[in-house]
Amino acid sequence: MAKFFPEFDKIPTLTQKPTDGELHALKVLSDLSDDYEVYFQPFINGHNPDIIVMRKNYGVLIIEVKDWKLNNYRIDKNDKNDNWILRKENIPIKSPIEQVKSYKDDLYDLSIPSLLELNIRNRGHYGIVGISVYFHYETSKSIKDNGVRTNKHCPIYGRNNFTVKKLEQYSLRKYTNRLFTYEIYKEFQRFLKPSFHTLEQAQPVNLSPKQKDLAISENRQQKIIGVAGSGKTLVLVQRAVNSHIRHGEEVLILTFNITLINYIRDNLNRYIHDNLNRVRQEFGWNNFHIIHYHAFIQAEINNHNIYTENTNEDGVNQHDENLFERVKDRITKYSAIFIDEIQDYKEEWVRIIRKYFLKDGGEFVVFGDEKQNIYDHQLDKEKKPNTTIPGKWNKLNESFRLGDKILQLAERFQNEFFKEKYELDKAIARQQEMGFNEENIEHYKFDDNNNDIVIDLTNFISEKLKEYQIQPQDACILAHKNEFLRELDFQIKHITKQKTHTTLEDKEMYEYLLRKLDSKIRSIKKQNLGTEKIKRLISKARYEFKITIRKIKIKKRFNFWMNSGGIKLSTVHSFKGWEIDTLFLIIDGRSDYETVELIYTALTRCRNKLFIININDDIYDEFFKNNT
Repeated sequence: MAKFFPEFDKIPTLTQKPTDGELHALKVLSDLSDDYEVYFQPFINGHNPDIIVMRKNYGVLIIEVKDWKLNNYRIDKNDKNDNWILRKENIPIKSPIEQVKSYKDDLYDLSIPSLLELNIRNRGHYGIVGISVYFHYETSKSIKDNGVRTNKHCPIYGRNNFTVKKLEQYSLRKYTNRLFTYEIYKEFQRFLKPSFHTLEQAQPVNLSPKQKDLAISENRQQKIIGVAGSGKTLVLVQRAVNSHIRHGEEVLILTFNITLINYIRDNLNRYIHDNLNRVRQEFGWNNFHIIHYHAFIQAEINNHNIYTENTNEDGVNQHDENLFERVKDRITKYSAIFIDEIQDYKEEWVRIIRKYFLKDGGEFVVFGDEKQNIYDHQLDKEKKPNTTIPGKWNKLNESFRLGDKILQLAERFQNEFFKEKYELDKAIARQQEMGFNEENIEHYKFDDNNNDIVIDLTNFISEKLKEYQIQPQDACILAHKNEFLRELDFQIKHITKQKTHTTLEDKEMYEYLLRKLDSKIRSIKKQNLGTEKIKRLISKARYEFKITIRKIKIKKRFNFWMNSGGIKLSTVHSFKGWEIDTLFLIIDGRSDYETVELIYTALTRCRNKLFIININDDIYDEFFKNNT
């Protein structure tokens, strides 16, 4: 019998009970040999594929089960895709084939750390994961009669031919796959069976009286604002755990920044480790749905077969407050929702979350700091984030991250640049009570008139790490331009031989893709296609290059962890919400991206040693010379 996760006997007792079709499919799959692993409704970044089958050395299969009667749908055929229409309401829906393909693409583009770049270099890796659709109330004949097009890349089954024999014939690999290495297999296992791990060297979580008060879980709406380093995320984490303990249901935690997902997960680990006596034995990741907003919305669109038009490049109708109206009665709602970095959210996004995903009378709490409004979203009349929650803000004004020196620098920065824009903070430094090292702030000016500025910076950073005996994994370099960080990452690896961990593509992959693009453009130009068609093909090739780079960046951010080893390199946008012992902040006067909010957000990420590196900048140079 195949190995089941959860155990086969427990599946019918789950809160989200299997449909008739899912239960039948699972019974069929139970006849597979014990070297198969069957995962029922595993959690994939908000996506909920029905069944995943995996076999070591062979590969992975995703099965989408539909308890649909096909005569309720119309399929309009065209040359490329079949458009599915719900007859009763005459509205388009996403086809089951596109739905299951989205699950597969998510594994490559986001979830399994090594798959995307391996697949870029060798497309054979895309065959590691197969897909299939099973229509429980149809037969192979009725499927054909209803116009469902056969697809060799996605076998489609009815109840009469959904058997182990047919699955082994069309969907499950007959031979081993050398590309499905043991390392990739273990990556799939870790993702499909996540568990809490112990952070051996984690500091105990000691909350202040005010933090403890705000961490009490109750069915109410609250908005919490705090100075930099005031522990907003720690309060969020403890309140989320307390909420789950109170009602025993899954909790939704939303971020805007992709990398912040892992920061929240790390803090959940720490809290669980310190409170094992309060936590039930079965406590695990499945109790917490931690995801960034756009991925959450896109996953829900896919889970409910919603067809979308006029979307942005994420495929999301971000501003449509009626986006889920047709499926509102089928949506799983949460008793508790927590949103971090609320200043990054547009008001209509908050309305979508509350309208469709929060249970009536549920717990809804948002956390933020308007001075970190790096996306310049519109604030309310009190110069605070738009939350849709009435009443006063709860304030945290003690900083446990920033010591006296860095806190004073942050306050002087506010007085210099925020006086007319925001209410200024009156914060209290509590870092020394936590037993941290003595702070150090230094400011340096670099000139980019020579071609070796990246090499000069590499050597400078290396010397500072040695001078202060700083462990590389305790240091981060923040800058605003990906191109600059990409080159700096390359030089650090090749000059200092240090391991790095970044939120962007490395130089080697970027140049590999650039060479492929150049080769493709040369090939297009050689063809006798006409000027306009050549222009269109070249434009398409450049767009695909851009999208591939973007996918790599997202993948890097999704797999960005503090305890990954090596010096960190990141944009300020991707590091917002995190903290680091030693920070090298590069202020680049050649960049068009810098704002006072970005600079403020960046310098408040640092706990102890702050090195401010100025490249040809006059706006902030005088301030930092006078205040460091």
